[in-house]
Amino acid sequence: MPLIVPETGSGADPLANSYVSLSAADSYFQDRGITEWGVEVTAIREGSLLYAARWLDHAYNWQASIKDFDQPMAWPRFGVLDQERRLIENNEIPTPIKDAQCELAFEHLKVAALNRVDDLGGPVESVRVGTLAVAFREFQPGDRTRAYVDLLVRGYTEYPSGSAVAILRG
Repeated sequence: MPLIVPETGSGADPLANSYVSLSAADSYFQDRGITEWGVEVTAIREGSLLYAARWLDHAYNWQASIKDFDQPMAWPRFGVLDQERRLIENNEIPTPIKDAQCELAFEHLKVAALNRVDDLGGPVESVRVGTLAVAFREFQPGDRTRAYVDLLVRGYTEYPSGSAVAILRG
């Protein structure tokens, strides 16, 4: 499937599936000296961008609301404020969102597939050595952390890092 980028940020293209074009992603990595991206064939890089866009759309609780009820992607949005509380135009897809898609595409391609299925195995319930016994709560390994992507998008999410909700009790 080819990349269909909402070039104008209108949200009106029902086939849109990416925030960045392949050439924009290629430039992103070239500007940062990341040569591993460019050695892959076009179809593989495009596929990685598709997975990244889909993951990005569903991994975060974005501020405000989508611009058009029928748009296929989470961006553009209406009423979003950035970290500095500046209003993002409703026909704009912020650069950090595009950068986050590129970063996720690289992770999908070179680190660990975003659509992987992890075998969690069974938990260790208890251990006994002589008369000493230890029982454990059920444990499920956490997902990979994506600290840089989180930093890129935090100003556009419902609950940016560092925000607090005061709970007052009488």
